[in-house]
Amino acid sequence: MNPNQRATLSCGGRIRIDGSERPGDVAFTLIELLVVIAIIAILASLLLPALVSAKEKARRASCQSGLRQLGLASMMYGGDNAERVATGIRDDGGEHTIWIGTNTFNAIKQYSGTNMSTCPSLASTFQYYQYPYGWVIGYSYNGGHKTPWPGQPGPRWVSPQKFTDGATLTLACDLNQWAEPSGGSGWVIAPHCSGGAARQAGFPFLSVKSLTTSGQVGARGGNVLLLDGSVHWKNLKQTTNYAASQFGSGYWNAW
Repeated sequence: MNPNQRATLSCGGRIRIDGSERPGDVAFTLIELLVVIAIIAILASLLLPALVSAKEKARRASCQSGLRQLGLASMMYGGDNAERVATGIRDDGGEHTIWIGTNTFNAIKQYSGTNMSTCPSLASTFQYYQYPYGWVIGYSYNGGHKTPWPGQPGPRWVSPQKFTDGATLTLACDLNQWAEPSGGSGWVIAPHCSGGAARQAGFPFLSVKSLTTSGQVGARGGNVLLLDGSVHWKNLKQTTNYAASQFGSGYWNAW
């Protein structure tokens, strides 16, 4: 632009780069520019939910893949161990489906040839070791438990012990899990809401002061790995709330 040129407003409120009046010049009024900006904003607001939904569907597909890998590794383990399912009992002898023992973790890791799979919505947060319990892997592992536990509240569920048990038994599933408040606080996990995992301060683990289920923080459902190796998505309304631990009635998971 020539230094002597300047933006001026011509008759009719049209913006020109310089002050000249040339026949056939095309310019936009301020109102027209504002209308264009408003249209772009409206289109963006319409497209954003679709993009968020597509991203969540991709997470669900990746989560299904992770559960299939877990199922294949478990089946290979069973093939070498008289068709037995790897135990879900923790290192300290306790039972809670959010945990698995170190031996089970290492065995499945060995058979999968990779690190243990975990739901992508919980990745880097829900795979860790903690003494003396064992490993959290980002899924509920339902195999090899001594259910029903003493005093276990209903509805009862059957933990698969061998791969010759019922093919529709649940071996593992997403962590739609929560704990009833004890000592003033509890927690809840919901990996698949409309826009990904429910989060608090950036983490997919919510601390709550009153009984709060995964559905109450927006869970839409979860993936379920059956004993036959198949993986299915279940809407939350199709799931049942089961006791997820031998430690009283304070821990629940929906599958």
